[in-house]
Amino acid sequence: MDSPSTIRSSTSRRSLHRKPPSLSRYQSKPITKHYEVNNQILKAFDTNYEQKHYDVAYALGMQFVETALLEIPKHGYFYSQRHERDRMQSALDAVRVTQTLQELETSVQIPPTARFRVERLALLALEQVEQASNDQACTALESAKTFEIHRAQTEAELKQQDQKESSWACEPLLALAESLSGLALNPCCDRQQPSQQSASALQPAPLKKRLSLIEDDYVPPKSVPPPKKPPSPSSRIRLLPESPTASIIRFNSDSPISSQIRLTPESPTVRFKSESPTGSQLLLNPESSSSNLRIRLNSLESPTANTTTIRLGSVREQKLEPPGLKRSKQSAASIESTESDLERALFLSGLEISFLDIPPPLLPESSVSMSLIELQRTKSQESSFGMGKSQILQFQTLCSLYHEDFGASIREGRIWISYINTYQGRMVASTNGCTIIAPLLCMHHLIETDGPLPYSGIPDDDIEQAIDKETPIILTELRQELGLLEHAFLIPSDAHHYLIQNGQLSDKQFLTVLGGNVLDDSHLQAFVDALRDIEHKYKKMAATFYFHEHVISILQVRRSSTVTWYDVIDSLPSKEFLKWPEESIQEFHIRYGLSLSEEEFFQTSLLRTARIRCTNADALTTCLRWYACSKFTHDNIKFIDQYAWDEKSCDFDPRVFQGFVWIDHPQ
Repeated sequence: MDSPSTIRSSTSRRSLHRKPPSLSRYQSKPITKHYEVNNQILKAFDTNYEQKHYDVAYALGMQFVETALLEIPKHGYFYSQRHERDRMQSALDAVRVTQTLQELETSVQIPPTARFRVERLALLALEQVEQASNDQACTALESAKTFEIHRAQTEAELKQQDQKESSWACEPLLALAESLSGLALNPCCDRQQPSQQSASALQPAPLKKRLSLIEDDYVPPKSVPPPKKPPSPSSRIRLLPESPTASIIRFNSDSPISSQIRLTPESPTVRFKSESPTGSQLLLNPESSSSNLRIRLNSLESPTANTTTIRLGSVREQKLEPPGLKRSKQSAASIESTESDLERALFLSGLEISFLDIPPPLLPESSVSMSLIELQRTKSQESSFGMGKSQILQFQTLCSLYHEDFGASIREGRIWISYINTYQGRMVASTNGCTIIAPLLCMHHLIETDGPLPYSGIPDDDIEQAIDKETPIILTELRQELGLLEHAFLIPSDAHHYLIQNGQLSDKQFLTVLGGNVLDDSHLQAFVDALRDIEHKYKKMAATFYFHEHVISILQVRRSSTVTWYDVIDSLPSKEFLKWPEESIQEFHIRYGLSLSEEEFFQTSLLRTARIRCTNADALTTCLRWYACSKFTHDNIKFIDQYAWDEKSCDFDPRVFQGFVWIDHPQ
């Protein structure tokens, strides 16, 4: 059976529509990965602008700017000093792109609300540059808090506008969908300017005309460059090509009129290459703070009108062959990879790409374990799922089977669930602290005084101690050390580094890290097998399981030489994970004696720590399968339906998991 990547060729019809962005949900991914995703969109914007695909460039530019200004700042590490350089580069790129979008308004058919949107984002971009240039540690935090307030206000204002007009730029979005279908990106077509441009010639083809063109053999309309005219009174960025250092000559955040940024010579100089994929460079003043990043604010007269406006850096154009031309397999694979990366980036930024002529991919039968196939057969449901003919299982069917297997394991005593009367967030300072709680519980488990078998597992009192007393102290200190805002989610490497440096864990206790596609049995089974320790090489073992911005502990509980249990400790379990198959949330509340008040009813998590005791490795596998499926959102399922697993591009894939395995010491 062909893989989705094989079936979905570059000429597959696609449609686009806006959806809530999902990039900011991936708080445990390093913020550098977030910038890399947005730079994919920036590269596509620059390429399309240079090739005069102005309507496509407009749609891409809007996605880049909104992601740079509204989504990435939600990451807990956005204001960290160690990412100052990336923050400044992103802010400067956002100013440049908003300027270009304002210049394109005469060439691209957009409603007035889109102009308002760009104006608001342009102001926010300038404010972000000002905030990023603040290199005084004593004022950086206050500046960050002020910018965050303005960012949230702008986001709320634009969301309210979206509710009034959902398709703010249908023409650019349609053009972008065409380009992703391989219909519009044709650099070889004639793009000579007409000798005389009428008013109508400056506008793209009407929507009805475009729709008819899609159905026929499509030839892209000739793009018209923005008319040469004096710059409008709006935000501008001007760069001098030989400028050795960065200095803001004029900045007025209170008014969009004449707000300008200019890079001028200054000595001595420090030059470094930005890590941005665009290859642009920043030229910095060595008198700045420890991060060597500073842009001075001055209040001088605006530069003269004849100042040359250039872009921040050169862009490596990606030449796409016109549809129908033969390409080598290597070239085709490279373009397919680039297009796939861009599609994923757009999905995360808030543009859903639908394939109009290809059904969603289904999971192969090989991804389902024999226990579930047997369960399915005992229920005489094989024919209803088409297993005998298609050899595939739909994703929803797979999740239902995992849920039923989890419920059956509880009923038959292979899995027990108990609760501890505390949870992550009960103490305010422990909010978003699972990256500390999970390894701390592993540490308590590994140092627990050895006693005669059977071992009963880590006591409830130790769990409460770790969550309510130890975690708040560590989180507060570590966030201050990293320069993070309150309640910022920590990435795993920082949590592990801190615990090892402070002696809670030892690097000698680290055994291995495994991960991959949680829906692939071979990937998940490799992690479970690492915890089984069939040869009894280690006295005690524990693991932290990272999945969907949450971390749980898995503690090996050795009962005898032949019996081993596994305690899964979840400091903030979801109701979806714990409820019975076919059970409603209301029935779940009644079963647990929870309030049916509106406030508690709509909480997605149970405010208790859950201990899920699995009496063997197979039960642990059953537990982890359903745990993973219970985390998938509707948006995640759409992503899984559209994109095959690719280990080279899995940072933001909702299926990816990581498991860190720790040991006491060899016997």
